Amino acid sequence: LVGDTALTTSQTTMLANRTRVINFIGSDVDIVLNADQGDGSSTYINSYYSSNNIANPERWARLIDATVAWMQTNYPQHRIVAVSPFNEPDYVYWNEGTLANFKEIAKLLKENYPRFKDIAITAGNTLNNDNALAWYNGVKPYVTWGNTHQLAGSFANFANFWQQVVADGNYPYADELHNIGEAMIGANYGMKAGIWWGFDSRARGEFCQI
Repeated sequence: LVGDTALTTSQTTMLANRTRVINFIGSDVDIVLNADQGDGSSTYINSYYSSNNIANPERWARLIDATVAWMQTNYPQHRIVAVSPFNEPDYVYWNEGTLANFKEIAKLLKENYPRFKDIAITAGNTLNNDNALAWYNGVKPYVTWGNTHQLAGSFANFANFWQQVVADGNYPYADELHNIGEAMIGANYGMKAGIWWGFDSRARGEFCQI
C-alpha cells in the first residue's frame, strides 16, 4: 500500500480489468472480492502482508478496506456484498497467514471499518473441504458466509459443511465450483450461491437453467 493506505497503480489497473470482464455479464452484478495469491513467485504473498505464513492483520485489513473503497468510488453500480480475506488458507504454500490472523482481520474489518457493517466476511475458503469447518468455526462470530472448495476431502465432510452453515443460520456459498458434481452436491445439502471456476461449459449453463 502506498503510504500504508492507498492502492498501487497495478492494483487499480487489475481491479478495472477484472470489472470490465464482469460487465460482460451485467453492469450491476453483485461482487465478492477475494484474495489473490499474487504473481506465482516462490513466496506468493508479498512480505508486506505476510512472512513465513504469519500475516500482518492491520495491513491486510487496510488493503481490503482500500480495495472496497476504490470499487465503491469507481464502480458504484456493482454492490460489494462480501469479502474473502484469505483464499485457500489451509494450503500453507500460499503464505497467507494463520487461522488466528484470519480471525483478527475479520474482527478489524467488522469493528474498525464502518463500510463493513453490511458487507459479509466469508470463511474458510479452504482448498480441502476436510479443513473447512475448522477455518469457518475459527472466524466466528465475524463470518456470516460459509465457504469451501472441493479440490480435496471427503464427500461426507463436503456435505456436512453445508449442513452446518445452514444450521448456524449463515449463508452457504462456494466461490470456486470446478465441476457440476460440486454444484449438485452443494445445492442438495444447502448451498445457496456459487461461482464457477475456469471453463464455463454448456453443462454448467444447463444445470443453472434447470
